[in-house]
Amino acid sequence: MVGLRGFENNYPYGLGEKFARIVEKIAELWDTPEIDSYFTELLIDSRGNRAGFPPEIAREIFLLSITHDEILKKRSEETDVWAEERKAAQRAIDELKMKFLPSHMLKAAESNDPARVMLFIKAGMAVDARDENEWTPLMVAAFHGNEVVARVLIGHGANMHARDRGG
Repeated sequence: MVGLRGFENNYPYGLGEKFARIVEKIAELWDTPEIDSYFTELLIDSRGNRAGFPPEIAREIFLLSITHDEILKKRSEETDVWAEERKAAQRAIDELKMKFLPSHMLKAAESNDPARVMLFIKAGMAVDARDENEWTPLMVAAFHGNEVVARVLIGHGANMHARDRGG
């Protein structure tokens, strides 16, 4: 099976030997959403009249199902090109003794430190994150006269027309 790259040891030799048609169907459905329901159909007798697979074959099917999930997880991590930058920004926030919370992003906007605000944005915080009073970082920056921070936030899509609880 081509889709097992990195998991070749999980190839279902017993299943292929005794139930080649099922291996062909799994290979056909491998990169489709239907594969999960097919694994479920193979592993769970919803009609109550099937004899089931021998334990070693059922184990191989179950292992293939788990392998499929692991491969999808690995692919999604590999396709997230910004994941490492987000993690680095989150580490930098931790080093500043701050937490990845909207309230801490608002403190960064208050401090007139555009670099700190950028760390929150790079770490994945929404540019319009709100505190308990519905204030956004842009509101905080404007309130404190932090023009550079306000420009950074606007440049990253902050809503200039956002309203707090008081309107």
